[in-house]
Amino acid sequence: MPIRFTGSTLAQDSRFKKRNQSSASSRIPPGCKTPIDMKNVDKKWFSKWIEAQVKTILGHSDPIASSTIAATFSGRLNAGKIMETANMFLGKKAPDFVQLAWAKLAKAQKSPSGMPVSDVKAAADRMRAVVATRKAIQSSSRQATAAPATAPDRQSKEETREGDWRPYTTEPRRATPPRPVTPPCRSPPTPVWEG
Repeated sequence: MPIRFTGSTLAQDSRFKKRNQSSASSRIPPGCKTPIDMKNVDKKWFSKWIEAQVKTILGHSDPIASSTIAATFSGRLNAGKIMETANMFLGKKAPDFVQLAWAKLAKAQKSPSGMPVSDVKAAADRMRAVVATRKAIQSSSRQATAAPATAPDRQSKEETREGDWRPYTTEPRRATPPRPVTPPCRSPPTPVWEG
């Protein structure tokens, strides 16, 4: 007859406590000992960073994996729980991901913007490139509109009517005549019987 363990969880049962603690502590990658305060980190930036990392590791975008992993990085951080969650989705690459994320968070909490300085500089460079591109497009469109348009070959009315069809004619555009207003329908008067 098999032995059943009912009525208690693994955390409550002393027989499994040592085994559970040793496995969780052995999975924590080195470098995750630095205490992280998530109040000093820009959460929007960090969730986008997690999405990008999950996409590069898995090869496709997985919003469920990204949001689940990002949710473990809230409140008081526990590297063991983060490692378990990341391991569910990322497999063998989870330790490298957690170690990289921990390093990013350590740099981000020291920065006044809540993002690592390297990421702030990269974002600023991207924005400068976008602004430069927009200015180049606007200046080229202004030059194109400022340049006088070449006039089409002017033809007399007779040549336009007789010759080939041209998209540009010298005749002014004719307005369409208004539609005639139809009177409302009236039924014929009913005859009155006298009698």
